Amino acid sequence: MKKTPILRYLAFWLTTLLVFCLLQIAFLPRGEVLRWRNFYALPRNTVDVVFLGTSHAYHSFNPEVIDDILPITSHSLGIPGDNIQIVYHEIRSILRSQQPDLILVDAFSLSMSNWLDGPYIYRFLNASFAPPNIISAADILFKNDYDWWNYFPLIRNNQDWKNLDKLMSNPVSNTPPEYPENPQGHAPLTTIITDADFAAIPMEDFLPLPEHYLTYLQKVIDTTRKENVQLAFVDTLWKGFENPFYDLYDRSKEFRLLSKEAIPYYDFRTYPLAYDWSQIHMYDRDHPSEFGSLIISVRTAELISTMLGLPIDQQKLAWYQNFYFDEFSLVQDADQITLSLVPANPAAPLYYRWQLLAWDEASPLSEAIFTDEPFVTLETPAPGSYRIAVAITQPGGDYELEGRFALFITEP
Repeated sequence: MKKTPILRYLAFWLTTLLVFCLLQIAFLPRGEVLRWRNFYALPRNTVDVVFLGTSHAYHSFNPEVIDDILPITSHSLGIPGDNIQIVYHEIRSILRSQQPDLILVDAFSLSMSNWLDGPYIYRFLNASFAPPNIISAADILFKNDYDWWNYFPLIRNNQDWKNLDKLMSNPVSNTPPEYPENPQGHAPLTTIITDADFAAIPMEDFLPLPEHYLTYLQKVIDTTRKENVQLAFVDTLWKGFENPFYDLYDRSKEFRLLSKEAIPYYDFRTYPLAYDWSQIHMYDRDHPSEFGSLIISVRTAELISTMLGLPIDQQKLAWYQNFYFDEFSLVQDADQITLSLVPANPAAPLYYRWQLLAWDEASPLSEAIFTDEPFVTLETPAPGSYRIAVAITQPGGDYELEGRFALFITEP
């Protein structure tokens, strides 16, 4: 029996679509999807706590610190610019392989406007180009009037075709990670915000919240409740936000819904979780440095202990609290510069490794200086922009706290 033209055309287009979809896997850039790939590779039902949301989540919570204090296994996930619509699909993806006791969602995601869905949803979807994630993409992209064909990596990475040899030689890893890979998802931010940026932190105007955000927040609540997973929202360390391309949504309706549904909300910027935050704790206007992240992580361990009724290793808790710092000062003249840190516990047995770096933080310009004092004095370098790097350790563990402080030398 002769095939009809319609069947031949249908077979041709179905085959073409199948081949095209299979090709996508070869063109998935790595970028920040490593934290999701690592999560998907974990054995089933081995994660107790998941941190989810925007970049605030994986820059603020360090699972290695938290798990060292508590008898749990935790993981930091999320994507830059995450919003509650994407969070819903991320939670559904998490629950396909894990049954955590608690999901802590970065509440900044409640404010994020949806212009980021198009470019940034791929950080989550790239980790597994699978049917469930394709369905998530359709739900997110179609409902926000995006061009659906731009979802495919082969098309959206068209800028990589400019370096075709590199792309074809190793297409899966053509894009390097943006942060050092951490098996539990934490992305450390070691640079400290500059004096000028810290002094000029703005606050963003808020836009009215789209109604479908409330719908997806309700879906998040219903889904976790159905799966018997505790849900809580938390704001980490952000003081202001400035972006010329978009605004933030007003969260008041979402907070009223959280209150109505008895979903806990915690804020590290206010009592009782707050610390006396200062410049040393900030990477930029809305992300903590590692100095801030360490404090947030330790206090999160205490919070989780209360929420889940878990014992705290008090010795480990006190050990990490020795890494708390309150301030820093940088004094310079024509001959020398002195950078001083102010530890919260002056008696803490801390060791410091100091070094002058080029502004790119990659090129050392001095030998490392080892001391047990929280300050260093260096010869004033030639006019230019530099970083002073410090790595802080103490006996009893292998955690290392790092910081990079801006140094600007002008012509006399």
